[in-house]
Amino acid sequence: MNSKKSLKLALTILTLLTLLVLTSSFSQASILDTCGSNCVISNNITLTGLNTFYGASFTLLPNASINLSPSQGSVLQINANTINIQGVINANGVNGNNGSAGNFWSEKGGNGGDAGTIILNATVVNVSGEITANGGNGGSGGDYCPAFGLAQSSASGGDGGAGGSLIVYYSNLSFEGNLSLNGGLGGKAGLNHTCYLSHSRNGSNGKNGVFEEHQVFQTLSTVNPQTSTIQSGQTENLSVSEGSGFWSSSNSTIARITSQNLTSAVVEGWFKGTTVITITSGGESIAELPLSLNWTNPLNQYEFGSLTFSIENINSTSISILTNPTFQSNLIILNINDNISLQRVNITLEKIVNEVAYIILTTENPQQNQTAIVNVIPGSLSQIIITPNPAIIQVNSTQQFNATSVDIAGNILQENNFNWNVTNNLGVVNQNGLFTAGFKAGSTQVTASIGNVTGTASITINPGPPNSLLIQPYNPAVQSYSTIQFNSTILDAYDNLINAVPNWTATGNCNNTNNSVTVQASGQCTVTASFQNVSNQSIITIVNQTFYIQGPSNITAGNTSQYQAVYCNETCSAVNASWSGASSNGTFTSTQTGTYTIYAYYNGSTANFTVTVTPATPSYILIPQYVLTAGVPQQLYAYVYDTLGNQVLNATVNFITTPINGTAVIINGYIFGE
Repeated sequence: MNSKKSLKLALTILTLLTLLVLTSSFSQASILDTCGSNCVISNNITLTGLNTFYGASFTLLPNASINLSPSQGSVLQINANTINIQGVINANGVNGNNGSAGNFWSEKGGNGGDAGTIILNATVVNVSGEITANGGNGGSGGDYCPAFGLAQSSASGGDGGAGGSLIVYYSNLSFEGNLSLNGGLGGKAGLNHTCYLSHSRNGSNGKNGVFEEHQVFQTLSTVNPQTSTIQSGQTENLSVSEGSGFWSSSNSTIARITSQNLTSAVVEGWFKGTTVITITSGGESIAELPLSLNWTNPLNQYEFGSLTFSIENINSTSISILTNPTFQSNLIILNINDNISLQRVNITLEKIVNEVAYIILTTENPQQNQTAIVNVIPGSLSQIIITPNPAIIQVNSTQQFNATSVDIAGNILQENNFNWNVTNNLGVVNQNGLFTAGFKAGSTQVTASIGNVTGTASITINPGPPNSLLIQPYNPAVQSYSTIQFNSTILDAYDNLINAVPNWTATGNCNNTNNSVTVQASGQCTVTASFQNVSNQSIITIVNQTFYIQGPSNITAGNTSQYQAVYCNETCSAVNASWSGASSNGTFTSTQTGTYTIYAYYNGSTANFTVTVTPATPSYILIPQYVLTAGVPQQLYAYVYDTLGNQVLNATVNFITTPINGTAVIINGYIFGE
């Protein structure tokens, strides 16, 4: 045990012995005795006498409070590795009673009670809530009201109680809450209702309390374990038995720290290699202590007052005072005695309004380091990586694939006994990863497996080089001055379709825009499509028809279609012709299905056009009645009709049975009576 730890222990024992003497008459039982090693206080509790907690951690949650009963000398001592004060600790003294008035004499005001003592002893102390240990205020003296004109005086006011003490032992301190250790205010003297001089006085203000901070530096013990070997993805717990600090890794890509506190860390291995894990203690530590201060003349806030308070047992190397900037002009620092060797600072402040002063303690601790070695080796098989991925090849060609087994971090393993497969029949792969494509274009995947771990690579099999080009329509006969659209199909040697656009040309009595060709009055037109090394031609025969009918060749029963008569003489245009089989304006309607011919007459020419009328939407079904013989199948028929009574042929009908007398079963359009 080092000297500073011995000092801390000695101070703690001495403080406890003193407190035991002061509080020997108090009850030792406390709710803290049953709170558990990791104590969390979430409500409001009241304690009396000496109250001590020992455990791993102690937390006072926001909106919760610990109230020391205002008995003289009440003590709260918390001993833990970590202390978090987020709520309120209240150890205020009780206020004194007011004295009573009298005709013969008057009663002095009662003295305020002294505040209690709070001791926090931990490696880490965090205070974000409020700690209050103010002395009780003195009571007012009684008034004197003489009955017989006796020369008496009124009674004096009671003295204020002393402020309490906050004593903190720590290695790391964060104090961002509020702290108030004020002495109680003296009570007012009673009023004297005579002409005689009064010898009574106001009570004295109680002495302000004392904040003590003891920063204990512990020597870091060696890290346990000193050397570790872990697999990728696994973790190791490192810790120190003495001291505390911040953990770091010299190479976080090899092993990284996933969680840590001041005495332990969890290290996760990742990439293969060796790294050094270091715990570092010391360096600059800053504690900010807000003190709510009472002044000597609280009755008139516009008069100057002064306050002297002390911070004792200081390990800090520098001390400064900071006030709210709004009131900084109203605060005068009369004296700062920063003789650190005396381990006591006396500070006198003078101010005209009440405000909070912040005492900043800055400490430079000697830096210490302890290290441990962590070796990371590859872990178990996690993934199989296949390259190349993706791959693009042609039909009837090969692709060599390679597989690599890795762990969770990507470290390469030596496992290579892969089982190769293809997901469909577009090719085959041997057990060395060589894939051979078949003659059909498409997409597939190759897989390599070890146990239940499988890697996948995708393959696109493209068609081979162009081998043939087809043109549709091929050698058509078209009407003069008409336009026709051509389409092409480009195939490889295995009849796989190649998605490509050929170059289109047209020669003869025609012209083209890409694959759209317009012919002239008569003759022939040669249309050529070419792509890379393949080409083909389609020869158009131009029919010099001077009169014809345009319109739809198929209509639905009940619908009406418009037809036009077109006459050609160098150019073609619609003309006003006479009609037969259609209305006078060329419209055609039929409610019955069948094939009809309509005629147009113009300038001595006749044109005809065939129209097919198909049924409308099915509307109802007729089913013949059947007399069934048990066990003898009977084929079922149903007749479907549209709304106009036209039979709808080739309609799909589903049969179901509803038993009335006996039962029947339908199988594949046959009904069986039972």
